[in-house]
Amino acid sequence: MPKLTSPLSVRVHSKECYTYLYRVMHFVGWIAPEQGTQRYVHLLWMSLVYGFGGLYFPLGLGFSLVIDFERMTPGEFLDVTEVFVNIFGASLKAFLTLDLLKCLRETEVFLDKLDQRLESDRDCLKMQKAIARCNSILVLYMKCYLGYITSTLVVGVYTRHPPWMVYNPLFDWRDGTGVLWAQIIFEFSIVFMMACMILIMDTFPLIFIIICRGHVDVLKDHIRDLRSDPLKKEADNYEELVSCICDHKLILSLTLNFKSLTAGAFLGVLQISANTVSAEIKAIIGLFCPPNGVGSGQTGRSPAE
Repeated sequence: MPKLTSPLSVRVHSKECYTYLYRVMHFVGWIAPEQGTQRYVHLLWMSLVYGFGGLYFPLGLGFSLVIDFERMTPGEFLDVTEVFVNIFGASLKAFLTLDLLKCLRETEVFLDKLDQRLESDRDCLKMQKAIARCNSILVLYMKCYLGYITSTLVVGVYTRHPPWMVYNPLFDWRDGTGVLWAQIIFEFSIVFMMACMILIMDTFPLIFIIICRGHVDVLKDHIRDLRSDPLKKEADNYEELVSCICDHKLILSLTLNFKSLTAGAFLGVLQISANTVSAEIKAIIGLFCPPNGVGSGQTGRSPAE
């Protein structure tokens, strides 16, 4: 077990759980300088990310389902339908969570106050593990999303076919190899933009819950330690009890401040999953079930015949 560092020499900052999350938000333009030319560059980049990843991507998939429907195979239609339903819901969630950065900044105030109650190496170790777990979760999600994007891209290149079949009004990918490569690069760019936004939306509720649980565990230890030291005076024990009550109120305020945003994110994930499964089932029934199948009242030949 590594040697612990005294909390008096190295302070633990719970807001470090947002370190990797802030880096991804900075990449998509959510975190911009307060002034100067770089601010406008970040805002322009954020507009491009939302314009192509959040707007054009779902619209391009929808146009592809309508315009290229007759040229699609059943497998292509199912794939595009699944991605369209998923991305459409993710785009709505992305626009609804535009104020995420403001909420995260507000939670930092509560976390700084809770950090002042980390009195022992045991408390600091618990919070260090929670912070490391938060950043590890984001890295794990990132690897999964990049793995999906990369594998889909490789399959598209190998089969000489656009990976996501996004409609492009400027050119048709069937016109030649050069146009096909341009379509593949274009699709990969907008999918990567959307994947970064989905990564932020899917991980921030988990990060918030993990860091809150870490502070709850620390509070539980403090409550267990009440009146356990016979050398402490009654006034000191009473002061510790009051501090525990104040910490509990801070945790409640922290969770209530973030409740609406996290609840909406979880509801969005569940709704997107339900819509994706529903769309897949409807597409399978519409493509593979015969017109006179089950439920139509006809079975091909009547018993009398």
